Amino acid sequence: MDALTLTALQQSIERWEMLSQASDPDWIRLGSSQCPLCVRFMEDGSGPECHRCPVFHRVAEANCGGTPYPLAANALSSWRGARYYGLGYEPACRDKFQAAARDEAEFLRSLLPPDVGG
Repeated sequence: MDALTLTALQQSIERWEMLSQASDPDWIRLGSSQCPLCVRFMEDGSGPECHRCPVFHRVAEANCGGTPYPLAANALSSWRGARYYGLGYEPACRDKFQAAARDEAEFLRSLLPPDVGG
């Protein structure tokens, strides 16, 4: 893994660890423009494919399919809806998002090279 990829991976892990502690869904932004790995591999002029990303190498699915990311995105949508409509299950939605964020951080941590702590 080259140095730029390692840095992007470490930044992605830090971001998901931070998101796992989030208390307000309105301040959370997900998507390729928010992910250091996506910025590295999707927005570097090489095209919209993420085939060089270490996440893709592990799961062989584009857009972080096969990782906890889709669960986190869905949980965030539910959390926002529960908050907007004042539904009583907002804490459960928050907890589900935070758990998915922790799972995503752990998944990304598993991509670290052994000599870095993966």
